[in-house]
Order: sequence, then structure tokens, then C-alpha cells
Amino acid sequence: MDLLSQNFDERNRNVLKITTTFFSTRLEEKKSFDWALGLSLNDIAQKTAILRLLDLNADKIGEPWLTAWRLIEEEWSKKVDNQDRSLDRHVLHRR
Repeated sequence: MDLLSQNFDERNRNVLKITTTFFSTRLEEKKSFDWALGLSLNDIAQKTAILRLLDLNADKIGEPWLTAWRLIEEEWSKKVDNQDRSLDRHVLHRR
């Protein structure tokens, strides 16, 4: 599952918009980073907002922030992949 290609319902579109607006100028703040570390697997709209901001602003984010955000992105990707594999195993088991 690719976090950036999600189709959201109205509620999640609002979450995406609010998160994007709030964090658009806060990617180099420790509080933002700490918040992102606390997101759960189900916080897809928030993660998507952050990932889109990272892609749009990668040339404007200084180090060590950019590297730290990319590490979070990598971790989120692993968790999504693991969740997908877990669901695949469940479906196969039911067959």
C-alpha cells in the first residue's frame, strides 16, 4: 500500500488538509517530529500529509531534519508493508 496514493473519505480529506496546513512551516521543529513518531498505523491521512510536504519541500528542509523525516518515512513504509503481509496471510489462511 502506497501512502501517497490513498483515496480518502470527506473526514480524512479534512484531516489531510488541516495537517498539511499546520505542518507546512513546522517540519524543522522537534515537537512536530515527536508528534509524527506517535502516529499509529491507522493515521494514514496525517502520514500522507507529512509525506507530501516532505516531497514538496525536500530542498528547503535542512539537515538533520530531512534525514530524520526520511527515516520516519522508511519506518512507516515498513509498518504498512507488514500490515499488508499480515492481511495476506489471514486471507490465505481462510482459503
